[in-house]
Amino acid sequence: MRQSLLLLGLTALATSACTVGPNYVEPVAPVPDEFTRAAESQEPAVEEPTVDPALLEWWAALGDDQLTDLVRRAMENNLDVRVALARIEEARAFRRAQGGRLLPTVGSSATGGRQRASGQGPGPLAGLAEAGLAELTNDLYTVGFDAAWELDLFGRVRRAKEASQARLESVEESRRSLLLVVAADVAATYVEWTGASERLRLAERNLELQESTLDTIEVNVSAGLAPPLDLQRSRSQVETVRASLPPLRTQRAAAEHRLAVLLGRPPGGLDLRADAAVPVPPTAIASGLPSDLVWRRPDLRAAERQLHAANADIGAAIGDRFPIVSLGGSRGFEAGSLSDLLEAASRTWTYGPRIDLPIFRGGQLKAAVESARARYEIASANWQNAVLGALDEVETALVGYAESKNQEQAFSRAAEAGQEATELAQILFDEGLTDFLNLLDAQRSQTQTDDGHALARIGRAQRAIALYRALGGGWEALDALATPPEGQTSSADSTSD
Repeated sequence: MRQSLLLLGLTALATSACTVGPNYVEPVAPVPDEFTRAAESQEPAVEEPTVDPALLEWWAALGDDQLTDLVRRAMENNLDVRVALARIEEARAFRRAQGGRLLPTVGSSATGGRQRASGQGPGPLAGLAEAGLAELTNDLYTVGFDAAWELDLFGRVRRAKEASQARLESVEESRRSLLLVVAADVAATYVEWTGASERLRLAERNLELQESTLDTIEVNVSAGLAPPLDLQRSRSQVETVRASLPPLRTQRAAAEHRLAVLLGRPPGGLDLRADAAVPVPPTAIASGLPSDLVWRRPDLRAAERQLHAANADIGAAIGDRFPIVSLGGSRGFEAGSLSDLLEAASRTWTYGPRIDLPIFRGGQLKAAVESARARYEIASANWQNAVLGALDEVETALVGYAESKNQEQAFSRAAEAGQEATELAQILFDEGLTDFLNLLDAQRSQTQTDDGHALARIGRAQRAIALYRALGGGWEALDALATPPEGQTSSADSTSD
């Protein structure tokens, strides 16, 4: 009766036990009220920063169906995404293992063998054996069940489970951050591929114009209407333009190969539209408020979850300095022969509480607490540094995108003026009102401005992708694309020990 009352009392105490260590308090993000350059990235009519709806699926906002399809395929097949999913399964399994420590453990065992006691032992068995009244050698068979349950009176196990749950959530957020990185890499590489393709088309078109001019000059030189110097200048210009083609072909092929790898395929073999143009980003991209980054960017949420885990580790370390109380018992059979093993007289049982009290560990437990507190400070600094780094990325991306628009507009005007200058120089040359050097200079200038305009459009698209990535939007849609269909995920959650 006393034992039963003791068990009931310990059980009640376990269910109402305290939890040692500091309770977690979410940190306050060190962010300003608004971005410094936010106004330059959005329409002047916007009175206060708001999150751009296009941020939810920013790759689709670039207006290229082929890019949208590539992002979808990358979410389904990218190998880094697959590794991240496996890491989540690993973290889930560890979390389940920590949670299982709060439950009783039940096991069974069976033994059988032959044993011999010492004939020189201090007990009476040696004397009885010498008198022929006992045997030193005998058989022993046992079978039974045993159970144990640690009463987490001070919350040591609960803090460990809390830490494992926070780390699982951190791994999940890290996967979402990786999805954004992969999507941005796909988009940036696609822009590089389309940019190289477009610059190659421009160079080939300019080469045709230069070759046509060369044919005219050759005729004029043969007829004595132009000096041989014009012919050599024209040939030099033709070969200069021709020399720009191989690097562009190499750049285009390299971008295509990287796209294939991002899609989880061997380099080459992608069926891409050859006439695809550089995606055109929206005119304005609203950045929202700096405080939005803390909940929108998965990498910041992952750092915050690591901070929570480090805080729980302090409680787990403190809990190791308190007594560990557990309930245990066993029930089974023990006999000297198999035929008597399951007889009623062979029954055995034990039950009762156990207390393990750490008295002296050479300062190890205190050092473990100090170490846990230091890791918390490290995690806190890492989180603050991650927030500041995110603000730096957004501010820089805002400046870069605003200036890239200015650069593109300037190159657009330059390209238009260069086209008009080339056409006018051609007319004047055909009518004999100007020499070939002016025409050659106009053509050379047009080639440079056309290529510069293409580079500016590529740069603006790249800057837009960098801004979208820094703002951290779109992970919800990417997470849905990258999540395997039901039935293809690990079934470990439904299994037990």
